[in-house]
Amino acid sequence: MRRTLDERLQTFRDSGLLPHTPTRFQRFLGQLEMVGYVISPDATDAERYSGAPLGGPLVRQPLSAALVGIDHFRVGDGLGASLGGLCRHLLFVFHQGMPNYDLQLIQTHPDGLETLRRFMEDAQTEQTPRGRRLSRAAGWIVPDSKDYREQFLRPGGWIDRAVRFDYDPPPSTDPSLRPEFNSLVRFLVYCHDHYPEHPGALEWQRWPQTLLTIGTTRWRNIQ
Repeated sequence: MRRTLDERLQTFRDSGLLPHTPTRFQRFLGQLEMVGYVISPDATDAERYSGAPLGGPLVRQPLSAALVGIDHFRVGDGLGASLGGLCRHLLFVFHQGMPNYDLQLIQTHPDGLETLRRFMEDAQTEQTPRGRRLSRAAGWIVPDSKDYREQFLRPGGWIDRAVRFDYDPPPSTDPSLRPEFNSLVRFLVYCHDHYPEHPGALEWQRWPQTLLTIGTTRWRNIQ
């Protein structure tokens, strides 16, 4: 049976991180604003992948898309991504810091973090045919892929910390990285607090201007 959004987010409400669930309309407007920050030069930053045999963006991007599947192309809030797609994304897409947003998405799935742990361990130990295939493919596009996976798997690592709801704070070194988009919970709180609950709160004549203003937030704020 498919779980409702409220059911999926219950773990964050129980932990006190999410006081309210935003409406579908609030999430729509938040995603419209966030998309400019997701589709950016940072997403194809070759420097992050330096040292990987196939780390260049022209090769890496189509290969990553093939390995991750359709979920690789989701640029909204990510709540429509499958658990398997999220696990593959974390394996094949290099993250320099704790991937708060993706880990929280995984936490909305039943047994999500333990599923991710088993998936990463399979690639790390290479004791199964699937694990050997995953490890080999990750080594093509992720620099120091074994060390990267160890960030998830080591005691007190990213998975253990997510279990405790202990996430990295938003980075402060790059002003273009919005803290509201650093984690799923921060994003949902921002949507609830920042946008009207229903379309009726906006006059229909203002819709084109409102949507354009929200959708171009990143580009208008670039210094």
